[in-house]
Amino acid sequence: MAVAQGQCPSCGAPMTFGVGASHSQVCKYCRTVVVRTDRDWQNLGKAADLANTPSTLAVGDRGTFRNRSFEVVGRVQLDYGRGPWDEFYVQYNDGQWGWIAEAQGNLYVTQKIEENLPLPQPQVLMIEAPVSLGRYGNFKVVERRDARMLTAEGELPFKPSAKRFYADCHGPNGAFATLDYNDGTKAPELFVGMIIPMGEIALKPRGGERPGAVKTAMTELTCQNCGGKLPAPKAGIERVSCRHCNTISDSSTMQVLARQGAARQRPVFQLGTEGTLGGTKYMVIGYVERSAYVEGEQFFWQEYLLWSQTVGFRWLMLDEGNWLFVNPISSADVQCNEYQAVWHGRTFQLRNRNDARVEYVLGEFYWKVEVGETVAATDFVAGNDVLSREKTRDEVSWSYCTAVSFAQLAQAFGVNPNAMATGFAYNPTPSYDSSGNASSGAFGGFTTVAIVVCAIACIICIAASSDGSGGSYSSGGSSYSGGGSSFGGFGGK
Repeated sequence: MAVAQGQCPSCGAPMTFGVGASHSQVCKYCRTVVVRTDRDWQNLGKAADLANTPSTLAVGDRGTFRNRSFEVVGRVQLDYGRGPWDEFYVQYNDGQWGWIAEAQGNLYVTQKIEENLPLPQPQVLMIEAPVSLGRYGNFKVVERRDARMLTAEGELPFKPSAKRFYADCHGPNGAFATLDYNDGTKAPELFVGMIIPMGEIALKPRGGERPGAVKTAMTELTCQNCGGKLPAPKAGIERVSCRHCNTISDSSTMQVLARQGAARQRPVFQLGTEGTLGGTKYMVIGYVERSAYVEGEQFFWQEYLLWSQTVGFRWLMLDEGNWLFVNPISSADVQCNEYQAVWHGRTFQLRNRNDARVEYVLGEFYWKVEVGETVAATDFVAGNDVLSREKTRDEVSWSYCTAVSFAQLAQAFGVNPNAMATGFAYNPTPSYDSSGNASSGAFGGFTTVAIVVCAIACIICIAASSDGSGGSYSSGGSSYSGGGSSFGGFGGK
C-alpha cells in the first residue's frame, strides 16, 4: 500500500513511496533523485548510472529467511577506492525496515537501533578495539573506512550524501553491527543484526523491468585477452583469472586488469572439480599461490577456494605437504595477546608472524584480487589446529583451521590418493627469536592461512546516514582472508 504518490518533478512520471520510512527515491524513468517533504517533492539532480555488480539481490525481489519475509525496495552503490559494492534497503512483512548486504556467500542483515546507546568517538575505533553495545553484547571492530556513495535506485530511508565513515563489528553468536558516523555533521547511528548463510534465504525474483539490476543468465565468459572460454562466475565473484593465459579480469565486464606469469606449481585439484566434505558439497573455483619470508628465507604455499551453494566460500590450504580446511570465525570470540590466542576456552600458542603476499591466482575470487597484495599474518597453534589472523590497517579477519588428510580430500574430489605425501606435524615447542618470530623448526615454512574469507571481508559494511528525519542505512561488505571477511579485505566489496 502506497504511503505517498505523486509525479517526478523532472520528467512528470508517476512515483510511489511504499515504505513509510522512505525519504527519497530515484525515478526509474529519468534517474532524478527526489526527496519528499511535508510540503512538496524536491529535485536533487540526476543519479549516476549503476554499475553491473555481481549481486544476488535486486530491487523488486522478495524473499524469506528464518521465518521473516522481506521485499527489496532500494539499493545504494558505494566505494572506498577498490570498486563499487551494493547495499539493499528492505521492508519486512511486519512493517519494519533494514539493510541487507551480501559478501562471501553470506547475508549481513541489520536494522537501526533507536535506543540512545553511547557510541565511541570515531578516532578511538582502531581495528580489534572492543565496543560495548549494551544488551546487544560486546563487539570488536573488524573494519573501519571512509567511503562514498556513488549512486542508488528505488526508495531510500535518507537524503543521499556523498561521504561516510563507518566501523563494522563482530559480536557474539554471529552478531554483526555497523557504527555509522555519516559525514561527521550528524549524530552517529547504530545498526545491529546478524550474519546469515546465503543458503538459508528463499528468494523470489520479481518479473518485469528492474533498472540497474541486470542478471544475465550466462553460461560462459570469454577472455578478452586470448578468447578462451571460461565458466560463468558464481554469485558474488569479483575477479576472474583466465586458466588459458593467466590474465586477471573484472568479472562483470571481463576487462583485462593485469597479466601474470605462470604458476610455480601445478594445482592438485583442478578448477571445476566437485566434492563433498563434512556433508557439504563444494566446487573448486579458485587457486592461489602465496609466500612469506621466515628468517630471510622465502616459503610458498597453495590455497584453493571452495564454493558451496549452501554455506558460501571456504578454503583448503596446502603447506609443505600438510592440508588444512579453513573456516571463518568471529573476531569477537577470540581473545589474544602477543603470544597467545584463546578461542572458546582453548589456548593457542604463537607459531608464525609475517607478511603474506599473493604471488599467483587462477579462477574466480570474491574480492578484487591483485598479485603482490600483502597482509600481516599471524598463526597460533594448538596441536594440529590453527587460529589464523590476517590484518591490515583497516581490516582484520580470523579463521579456524583444522588438519585434514590428503586421502580424505582425494576421495572427496576424486583424485589419485597417492599423488602426494599427507603427513602433518607441528613442532609442539617452537622457539622464538628476539622479535617474537618463530624459528623454522620441524614445520619450517608454515605461514598464515592467508585466505580470503572476509576480500579481508572480513566484512565490508557501509552505512549512510539520514537527513535528520530518521532514515539511514547499513549492512555488510566483503573481505580477503587467507589465513582466515570475514570480508572487505583486499577489496572486499
